[in-house]
Amino acid sequence: MSHTWAVEALARNMKDIDNYQSIIGGIVELMTGGFRQIVPVITSDKPADEINACLKASPLREHVKTFHFTSNMRVQLFNDTESGQYAVTLLKIGNGRFKT
Repeated sequence: MSHTWAVEALARNMKDIDNYQSIIGGIVELMTGGFRQIVPVITSDKPADEINACLKASPLREHVKTFHFTSNMRVQLFNDTESGQYAVTLLKIGNGRFKT
C-alpha cells in the first residue's frame, strides 16, 4: 500500500498541471491492491504514525470508489480445488473470521 503522502502529492501535482481544482485534477486514477495488505513502513515508534500513513486516514479517502471482484479467475481457470480452498482461507483471514 502506498503512503498517503504519495497519493496526496499526486493529487496536488495533477491539480497544478491541469490548473483544475477538482480532486486529482479531474482525472480517474486506478489503484490496485487491498486495504488488508500491510501498512507502509514507518520509522517511528508510534503505531498512530503507521495508521496515519494509510490511505484510509487521508482526506482523499472519501472520494475513493471501491470495486470488488466477484470471482477468483486463477481458481476458475485452473479448476483446482486446493487453490480454491486457499483463496477462501485468505478471505477468511482478511475478514477476521479465520479460526485458529
